[in-house]
Amino acid sequence: MKDSCLHNSHSRRRFLQWAIVVGGGLAVYPQLLGAQPQGARSMRPMAITKIGGAAVPFSRMGIHGLDFPELPREDAFRILERAVELEVTYFDTSANYDRAHEGERWLGEVFGNRREEVVISTGTHMREAVDAERILDDSLKRLRTDYIDVWKLEAIGTARDFERLTASGGALETARAALEDGRIRLLAIQGHQNPQALIPFIEQIEEIGAVQIPVNCIDPHFKSFVEDVLPVAREKGLAIIGSHDQALGSLRLAHKITRREAQLYTLSQPITTWLPQVRSVEELEECAFLARTYVPLSSAEIAELVERSAIYAGVAFEFYKR
Repeated sequence: MKDSCLHNSHSRRRFLQWAIVVGGGLAVYPQLLGAQPQGARSMRPMAITKIGGAAVPFSRMGIHGLDFPELPREDAFRILERAVELEVTYFDTSANYDRAHEGERWLGEVFGNRREEVVISTGTHMREAVDAERILDDSLKRLRTDYIDVWKLEAIGTARDFERLTASGGALETARAALEDGRIRLLAIQGHQNPQALIPFIEQIEEIGAVQIPVNCIDPHFKSFVEDVLPVAREKGLAIIGSHDQALGSLRLAHKITRREAQLYTLSQPITTWLPQVRSVEELEECAFLARTYVPLSSAEIAELVERSAIYAGVAFEFYKR
């Protein structure tokens, strides 16, 4: 990273210390879960937080499944197998990520006979109970399981979504029935368009146990989930799954913010699980190492990073908020 990316000497010293640790750690990373080379930095375990009456264990880092259907099958399987070796046990997918439902099918193939080793999250965009019931049943079959750890009511973005999902015959009825009969262990809501649309669910629906939202350094400037949803979810004791640390790829074009800085911002927020999008085993290992070794940014560093990101505010970069 160039010095110009950091605007004060304290931040620069902190970043260089971190870079030395990560740079050295990655060089020996394959050995870090086994015998430690002499002089190697000891790593803390992947943190686990248990949420809800069913005590669903959320690993500090998970894997966002949005990109999986675009990967060759063999590459996706290697990532899944390596993730468990690295104690990354939270896997996000959805019935809506791809038309062929490869994300769910592949998770089922890899973990169908090792179900107790992983936490699987999937969900539906459907608003009516009859449609949601069908999607849930299909997801269970594709995942080769009789229960889903975290089931999401997805793409919540308008006040109308609350009305439809909670009405008689709405998908919330399916979720409540599935919680009762054990087909799902924890109910979540997911949204990336309008933070205000999630607030009524958090405040009024007692079955909600988790929320999945964008958490990145440009979010505070426009329709902010970090400022509007995070505090309310924390107050209710919900699991908070932070996704979109790179704004679904947009931040890769933001020359004033490095990928690592964006990741550190997300990890420094009060979230339960970080969901990076990984497309290779190398990216997975890099993210897992960071999740085990990072030092949270200070309030001053966060403020400086958010200020520097202001030029990227709006739908040009956060296109999912349209």
